[in-house]
Amino acid sequence: MAEPMFEASREGVKLSYSRFLADTASGFAFVLLGVAAYYLPLLGKSVQDYLANEKMALKMGPEIKVLTAVSLFLLAT
Repeated sequence: MAEPMFEASREGVKLSYSRFLADTASGFAFVLLGVAAYYLPLLGKSVQDYLANEKMALKMGPEIKVLTAVSLFLLAT
């Protein structure tokens, strides 16, 4: 018999592990594509290089980078 996808009881909410992975995979793939497009030259020139040449480089401190990474992780899941 198939495992239920969602179950609520007095003990708490239970989610199917395979359903959780399937739902979050697309979010993580989108985040990884964004990071790859920023740092790697996927279409001839990376976004980072383009912004540096246009004098529009994103100047972020390490705190902002960590906050952005945590936010993207939470949004992806």
